[in-house]
Amino acid sequence: MARIVLHDIYQGCTNFSCDTLYTAQDGTKSIASILFYHPKFVTYQGTVYRGIFDSRALANIQVNGYIMTNTFLSTSKLPEIADIFAAYNRTEQKLDREGKEGEVSIGCTFIIKNINGNRRALDISGISERLDEDEVLLLPYSNRLLMFEYLLAILIIILSLLRIIKYRRRKSTKSKSSTRRTFGKWIPVSFKSPIPVAYPDWSIETTRPLPYRPFKYGPDYFITMGIRRLDLNDWIELDNKWSKYHQVKLDRFSEERAHLLCKTAPEAYDAAHETMELLCEYLVHRYPSLFQYELNNNNDKKIRIKTTGEIYSINSDDPLKYASLLIQDDLALMIEGSDGQYYLKAGSIIIPGFWRLQDKFNMPLAQIHLSGDVPKFKEKLQHSMERYFQKMNPEHPVIRHNYFIQTDGDLAWSNSIGSEDQFGIGWINAKPNPPIENIYFRSERQTLRRLPRSGAILFTIHPYFIPVIEIAKEAGIPGRLASAIRSWPDDVSIYKGKKAYEEVLLKYLDQKHQEQCDNGLDIDYSKSYPY
Repeated sequence: MARIVLHDIYQGCTNFSCDTLYTAQDGTKSIASILFYHPKFVTYQGTVYRGIFDSRALANIQVNGYIMTNTFLSTSKLPEIADIFAAYNRTEQKLDREGKEGEVSIGCTFIIKNINGNRRALDISGISERLDEDEVLLLPYSNRLLMFEYLLAILIIILSLLRIIKYRRRKSTKSKSSTRRTFGKWIPVSFKSPIPVAYPDWSIETTRPLPYRPFKYGPDYFITMGIRRLDLNDWIELDNKWSKYHQVKLDRFSEERAHLLCKTAPEAYDAAHETMELLCEYLVHRYPSLFQYELNNNNDKKIRIKTTGEIYSINSDDPLKYASLLIQDDLALMIEGSDGQYYLKAGSIIIPGFWRLQDKFNMPLAQIHLSGDVPKFKEKLQHSMERYFQKMNPEHPVIRHNYFIQTDGDLAWSNSIGSEDQFGIGWINAKPNPPIENIYFRSERQTLRRLPRSGAILFTIHPYFIPVIEIAKEAGIPGRLASAIRSWPDDVSIYKGKKAYEEVLLKYLDQKHQEQCDNGLDIDYSKSYPY
């Protein structure tokens, strides 16, 4: 190992207190040793996959040669996750995007065998930032035998098969048994959500929406679940748009079609009541200036909105309706069936923009997405999403973001794709090239959590709605958004209705980006997602 001896002697440093040593190979070895031997990390044995779209990965590699990694290597248990990073469509056996000259799509298969009990890989699928990727971390300084197989599609796609030399397994004196939960039957767990800390200096007048900008520079565009860990303290976000959203919801519930906005199947009522209970307990502690509990003479607990005087029973006959009136989010409950699929059995979908509850109610998770023509869902998302839902537990809620472009200014429903009551809604109905003042940036902050009592999975969906002419004033945003839109593959472009607005929108964003550059814009390419 390369040890910086003089630095060590003169400075009196250790591998864990000095950046210089930490970045040297000796420092890496020290950190790796903790992971190799610490008993709390889970050892992984089996097959994992890694995808690469870069010709440099083949440099200095020889067929049937040995390689040694001197750093950590991220892999997945799911080949479809590797395909995403290799830009490879396994179903159609073709590349998902055009590469530059010399670039190739490489799929790697690792067979991990922990020889004589020594760790070669760690299962970090439960603690990884990207929970949907079923991540396995290969540890540094492990020998591997390299072999290649070739596959001819539209382009020659190189598949590299990386195998560890076969050794005889060490016999174990302990037998392991695995238990599988019966689908459709949930045993309540004792997990109790922690009491949240009050939001610092929260004000219904001055607390601005967080500036979520969940798009990245092109040319790459990856389709994944995109879920990340959520701190339950940050479960629900409210801001100074709360009053506007609340009034929109009240108005919607006063309309003739109100019965179509909120619905609960009999088997989901317990989960709906649990949702209301958890939400009220959270809100009175997180936003005490807006909510408080009230008790009547019958000790029936209610929640009061301080600014409006509205009081709602926590044990009402329509819990999701009143729960959704407390927050800026829409709500949806997925209930597990005996087949292991998750079905939309309850929802209060009041400000969705582009979809209707009556179209999706009672559908399983896969059909909800397939009926909406979600790009690459079947090839890249369905298996990992269904598997993740079955494994999800109450202790580990997650969060994800998405974004759309809307060509009208209606928060609740985008009439540019058709009337909310008509058959055949879609971007095909949108008039092309609307004025830039009519184009809005719409994004969603979605949280998912398993409810401990009922076992249902609760979605909260908070839409953020901003005119493009406003978002384009932010430093670096016009150029980044234009680059992201240009990176959309054809199916994503169709799904997001790009044809209806691209000419006007991209011209405007390019113009604003150039103005910012002319004024000395220093672009920060490392800005952390989703901001």
